[in-house]
Amino acid sequence: MAKVLSSRELAKNQQILDDCKKLPANKKCFDCNAQFTQYIVFPAATEDGRVIPTWVCATCSGVHREAEFNHKIKPPTAASLRTEEVRAVQEGGNEAAAIYWRARWSPAEFAEPLANNAHRSREFIRLTYVKKQWLANATLGDQASKPRTMSSANLAQATSPDARKASTRSLVKEAPKSPEKSLLINWDEPEPHRQPSAAPAAPASATNGIFFDADFSNMASTPSPAIPSQPAASFNPFAAAPPPAPVLASWNPFAQPVAPAAAAVTPVYHQPPAVTNPFAFSPPPAQAQPPMPTNPFGGPAASY
Repeated sequence: MAKVLSSRELAKNQQILDDCKKLPANKKCFDCNAQFTQYIVFPAATEDGRVIPTWVCATCSGVHREAEFNHKIKPPTAASLRTEEVRAVQEGGNEAAAIYWRARWSPAEFAEPLANNAHRSREFIRLTYVKKQWLANATLGDQASKPRTMSSANLAQATSPDARKASTRSLVKEAPKSPEKSLLINWDEPEPHRQPSAAPAAPASATNGIFFDADFSNMASTPSPAIPSQPAASFNPFAAAPPPAPVLASWNPFAQPVAPAAAAVTPVYHQPPAVTNPFAFSPPPAQAQPPMPTNPFGGPAASY
């Protein structure tokens, strides 16, 4: 029956676990390059019977639970671990496990698996705990003839992304470079003897020597014909000036064409027809006045 721990012992164990998790080697998963650990793995015992716990991520903890390995997985809480397990975690850890299980491991031989790659992590765990390929005293095949050592000091550097890139670049062989020629002039070195180049042959004459074979020696002694002198024109100050030369109109290719003048058009005005209004009021025709009655007796006519 497990011993029931007091609250003081639980707090002490939890403090030990928290301090172990803060170590740089324990912040990173032991079986991949994940930068966050959530579980503690209790793998198989070493040859001397010790168990070296390691800190892993959630993906690698599921691989350790498989039947092929059947490793014990526990969360880093004091309530889940016994006092002797907490002491083993304090003495172990990723740094101590790398010194024993992966003392001969090199990223050039097997690159560190990426996070969340369970297939690659499974093969890495199999080579570490089942085949024990990288033990310090391993004698599997030709492993003894390959001296690979990895101390705890360079564990974090070897498992970093920069180290993996460097190991990959080391596998690529560089092409041999040709020796560079010096651009400096050595004045003490004698100048190499140069053979004088033969003078180029004169090109053949295009006229087959007809023109260049002529004798031009008599041309200098042959006098040139005399040119008759013209009498000087007399100047008359009272002579009429000649008429000016006609000025020709210059042609401008960019000038706008001038439209011909239009003939004058006399406007014709038409009188519009008179418009009658059928609804206009027309005055009644004048009525004829009846004739005035006459008095047969000659008197003034009486008015009625």
